[in-house]
Amino acid sequence: MVRDPRHVGHVRLHVRAPRQDEEKVAQALQEVIAALQKDFGADMIGRSSVASGADTLFAEACLAANLKWVALLPFPEAEFKKDFNAVDWKRARAVLDRAERIETLSDTAERPEGYLHCGLATVDGADVMVALWNGKASRGRGGTAEIVEHARRVQKPLVLMSSNHLEVTRECFRQL
Repeated sequence: MVRDPRHVGHVRLHVRAPRQDEEKVAQALQEVIAALQKDFGADMIGRSSVASGADTLFAEACLAANLKWVALLPFPEAEFKKDFNAVDWKRARAVLDRAERIETLSDTAERPEGYLHCGLATVDGADVMVALWNGKASRGRGGTAEIVEHARRVQKPLVLMSSNHLEVTRECFRQL
């Protein structure tokens, strides 16, 4: 048993990608997770929200790698569900059903503050962050750029995957 399993967090990027692009992103996330398992051992625990897009892909990749995965919800599930279409919620619900546990971070549905709080909690609770990001400024409060900036500010080891070309870079890994 590992006394201090690594927590790997993920931040979201809301994108609607063609299925073939989504499959490429999913494969790239699986490769990132496999590399982290090689570096830190198989006893890592994934932590993320399950927003449509990269969060769901990250959760699915963690589960495919037989990692435990903890779901972070910005507010109660019934309220969170309102931010999904029927197809995306069905997929998110399937992932939530496989979560080690679900942590609801707030009893109130404050948008966009709830999403910001959830992203910051992901960073703060992780030993290593994985972020799929297009490199652009956030479109709103709690966006990926804001969360990546927080990870950099607190010098969190960060795996950045470009959503444009799926290039992977690492930052602050000397901390580990």
